[in-house]
Amino acid sequence: MRTVYMIGNGFDINLGLQTKYHDFYKYNLGLDKSADSPAVAEMKKHIRECLGGENNYWSDLEAAMGAYTSNFGDYATLEAAYDDLNDSLYAYISQVEAAPLPAGIDVNLFKRNLRSPEKFLTPAERETIENEVYKFNVGTHFIDILNFNYTTTIEKLLKMPADTIEIGPATYHSSYPTKLSPILHIHGDTSQPILGINDSSQIANEKLRDNLDVLDYLVKPRMNSNAGHLMDRHAREAIMSANMICIYGLSLGKTDATWWKLVGERLQAGRKVVLFVHDNSGAPVQPRKLGSYKRKWAERFFTAASLPLDKLTQLSSNLIIAPNTPIFNLRSRPS
Repeated sequence: MRTVYMIGNGFDINLGLQTKYHDFYKYNLGLDKSADSPAVAEMKKHIRECLGGENNYWSDLEAAMGAYTSNFGDYATLEAAYDDLNDSLYAYISQVEAAPLPAGIDVNLFKRNLRSPEKFLTPAERETIENEVYKFNVGTHFIDILNFNYTTTIEKLLKMPADTIEIGPATYHSSYPTKLSPILHIHGDTSQPILGINDSSQIANEKLRDNLDVLDYLVKPRMNSNAGHLMDRHAREAIMSANMICIYGLSLGKTDATWWKLVGERLQAGRKVVLFVHDNSGAPVQPRKLGSYKRKWAERFFTAASLPLDKLTQLSSNLIIAPNTPIFNLRSRPS
């Protein structure tokens, strides 16, 4: 039995870490401006104006980088401006990483959540998982975490070495262990963050779209390939071998389309995909609104995964939408 988790920034935010893009922008705009080049100054001005109004241009930093390329006349100018942005992000994330984790995090609860995500689903959904995933996979439960964050929060929580660790008994087969593989950082970690877009179509500047230097600089799959760490290959292998895929804290953004398409392929192959979603209210969705709520999220996933919407009904039993569940609510709350 193999479960793959795809975990995004919602995990760190839920633990109280200041890792929203807005947190970074406040830091970046507060830095000394005296040495800024004209391109850097203009980009910061644009960010400041957008944040000061209702323009959500920079709500997704990576998507905004692709769009903002239209403001550069050549690769050298793009490189200078985005180097400043990358360096600032590196410095900010390094500060977040160096700070101690918030108090009151229940590590054992985290392990239990990882082992049994079905406990946060409805009885009907749980029955589907138990019948079609767990009970026909007797033996060790393997877990892979594909971490889309730069931070090593999970490694800190679990005090993980470089090797696989055991995090408790396997669900339904307690005579077997659950083993967690080393965390795969899809976008790099604090030491080497990978910031960019999914493919050349997301580069707004048509004059730079075919520039190999620009592609190597901005397109994340190319950066992963050039780095030669094989992280993306290992992530693909994990997804391809998974019996169940759980997505948490991710926005299904276009700059990670490669991964959503791969998960979509596994969905079509009959694998169960659980999408843990959260809205600003955090409240349970009322039964009269639940069908529409889940359908909209399913449509959003299908669009991200480049799946035709006319297959939604056919594949609906393989995609489980779990709204506002307490999975990974690991901090003790005031009574």
